Amino acid sequence: MARGSGYSSEARSERAYYPLVDYLKALAVLAVVFTHAGPPVLRPELLSMEYILRRSWVVFHVPTFFLISGFLYYSAQPIAARIVRRRLARIIPPYLVVSVVAYMLGLVPTGGDSFPFRLLIGSSIGIYYYVFDLVVLVLLT
Repeated sequence: MARGSGYSSEARSERAYYPLVDYLKALAVLAVVFTHAGPPVLRPELLSMEYILRRSWVVFHVPTFFLISGFLYYSAQPIAARIVRRRLARIIPPYLVVSVVAYMLGLVPTGGDSFPFRLLIGSSIGIYYYVFDLVVLVLLT
């Protein structure tokens, strides 16, 4: 167990086992593989059902991993503010640096909402759609 994780090993060993958690993780893994291993979504020769599955599984797989991780991380004791700050420090600065550099290089799509707003909601670059969810879930801990 990692030092400073916020709870003791005794609390971890007393946790109940939920088979549904393993099934959800397995389904999320399959969704990630299906989404990323197949042909690009924008290809016109895709079957409509494949397109529907690939577009709908994107909103399922990463959020499912986040929710399962939060469920498994749960502790009856409050998580210390320093741990929450440390987690946010691992998420926010790299996201900001990459987003700003991409913006300066012209890699961020223009139009629509302003860049600061898109940066705030985690949509400065499409692949970072999960950043907003992750930050909110960390803050909820």
